[in-house]
Amino acid sequence: MSHSNRNFAVAYVFLVALPITGLVGILRSGRSLKAPPSVDGVWSVQATGTTGTLSSCMSALGLDQDARVTISQSGKNFAINTGKTAGTGLIEGTALQASLRPAGPLSAAPNCGGDGSVMLTATVDAKASPRTFSGALSVADCPSCESVEFHAVKQASTQKKGAQ
Repeated sequence: MSHSNRNFAVAYVFLVALPITGLVGILRSGRSLKAPPSVDGVWSVQATGTTGTLSSCMSALGLDQDARVTISQSGKNFAINTGKTAGTGLIEGTALQASLRPAGPLSAAPNCGGDGSVMLTATVDAKASPRTFSGALSVADCPSCESVEFHAVKQASTQKKGAQ
């Protein structure tokens, strides 16, 4: 084999064969990956307390009997905003978990310690159309603020993708 043929073969291996082998390996390892369910968009949230009304703790979050919540998602991370409350969370499978921070104090409820953070736990029904999720909101370290169950329905998008 001549010197130029050998150089061509070495260059071919490094510039063509190795990248193709690497690409095939990446594609094979990514076969088992699953995207998390989409929760991005505007949601209509119906919340109910155990007494049928919402406590002042939950009203301070901007949640009334029928509230709008905006969620922005990137992969399995998401940000949630109610207008009076914002927070971030994580999606694992169909489970949502987030920590929310109200803009102001929740209430002057007795026996409330901690930092006033609110925990959201929910499960997404990815097969429902429109998409839904249900769960509960609870105030950390505040036994006098009752947990609130809620059900959310994704609102239809009013803007076409790519439109401004």
